Amino acid sequence: MARKKGFLVALIKLFLEFEIGFLEPESTEKKEAEGSINRDAVLERVATEKRLSLIKAWEESEKSKAENKAQKKVSAIGAWENCKKANLEAELKKIENLVVIQYMNVYKNNWRKRRQSTLRK
Repeated sequence: MARKKGFLVALIKLFLEFEIGFLEPESTEKKEAEGSINRDAVLERVATEKRLSLIKAWEESEKSKAENKAQKKVSAIGAWENCKKANLEAELKKIENLVVIQYMNVYKNNWRKRRQSTLRK
């Protein structure tokens, strides 16, 4: 949007300069002699400005493409990291559950042994 706005502002300024240049009071002889030269110079300047504007727009477009491509890669890496993190957390949770189950089995066995030893007495 900023590129379009800048281009439009420059184009409007050139147009106004062009229009105001022909609205200034001048003698008719000067107007006829310098009119075509002025017009050619102004048209040349407009063409140059247009060319430069198109070059700048192309450069910004390429820059934007490169930035979008880099952002896409960064997002893909972030998604991969999140996936790996989720997988590792799930695996850790499984291991924690196994440890808790093993602890509970050891605790139950110890409790049974104590209970049996107390019942035998």
